[in-house]
Amino acid sequence: MEFENVPTPKYDELKKLLREQDFEKNSKEYKLFEAIITALGELESDVLEQTYKMEEIDEDLADVEEELFVNEVEFEAAFEDNEVFELQCPHCQTKIYIDEAILMQDKMNCPNCGKEVEFELDDGGCGGGCSGCHGCG
Repeated sequence: MEFENVPTPKYDELKKLLREQDFEKNSKEYKLFEAIITALGELESDVLEQTYKMEEIDEDLADVEEELFVNEVEFEAAFEDNEVFELQCPHCQTKIYIDEAILMQDKMNCPNCGKEVEFELDDGGCGGGCSGCHGCG
């Protein structure tokens, strides 16, 4: 929306008040007040434009926040019943979160850089009870 030279109620009211004064249109006073009123009208238009833009940005931000919240809830729900493991890609240093099924495959491609990441299971401290590794029942 273009706001330049948009008449506003206050601007129109000030212009009307100026016309009602006993100034001649060619007088210094009339020209001074006309310039002031015009400047105020431009400022008011600028404020309206910035307000409009801020409202658009606020709406866009609300959409982003909602999407992030939905994705966070979906992420948490996906791993709710499974244990999640965190590892770091040795190539790009991105943190990767995987579940037990992926861990049992011994390798995967990093979702960030696409390079293969291999991992070994360390059974030191394993108390058993998982269903996927070779040492557990």
